[in-house]
Amino acid sequence: FNNKMACGVNFIKSKLIFVALILFVLISLNFVGAADNNTINNAPLENNQITGNIGNFTDLDGEISEMPVGGNLTLTKDYAYSSNDSDYKQGILIANDNIVIDGDGHTINGANQARIFNITANNVTLKNIKFVNGYSNDNGGAIFAIHNLNMLDGHFENNNANASGGAVYIDNAFSNCRINSTFINNSAYNGGAIYFNGAITNNTINGYFENNTAERGAGAIYVKGKSS
Repeated sequence: FNNKMACGVNFIKSKLIFVALILFVLISLNFVGAADNNTINNAPLENNQITGNIGNFTDLDGEISEMPVGGNLTLTKDYAYSSNDSDYKQGILIANDNIVIDGDGHTINGANQARIFNITANNVTLKNIKFVNGYSNDNGGAIFAIHNLNMLDGHFENNNANASGGAVYIDNAFSNCRINSTFINNSAYNGGAIYFNGAITNNTINGYFENNTAERGAGAIYVKGKSS
């Protein structure tokens, strides 16, 4: 009788161990599948990879060029530089003063091949836009601006410039403007996140800066002129 009981107990233990092993394998497979689904593809976007509700730089330029002076534009989708956008390597031109572009949380991706905006207008406001993977072989990886510029609730990440201003380069004196944005992992020779090429006066700069780097000077903000 005792031998029979022992055999029964051992049989039950074997079944429990077998069931536990099956559950472990299933959980492991689900974990691997979830990890695969969260993999980020950092490869440059080609034109045939832009699908769904994503536009290219040509599309975005068409929308911006139609804006009047003092106009407003709200983005309704993401945009990414593609192989058909070679005319925009120096950035999409913004030439009309006093315009407001609200990204509504959407992303503009330079695909590590192009600057995103080349701003010659004055008093432009950019808000709620994510600028990622912008690149310039000169100044301003994501944005090159000549005049005053407001950047509100923006997000600048993984932008790079070979010269100055990994994310943003302001070419002239800068005054009475607001910068309230996040800057992460941007890089340049000078001014890993922002480079001011002139004096800055009476501005509100309230940003979050993390892991921005400069080969020569100022990982976050470089000011060439006076600051007050």
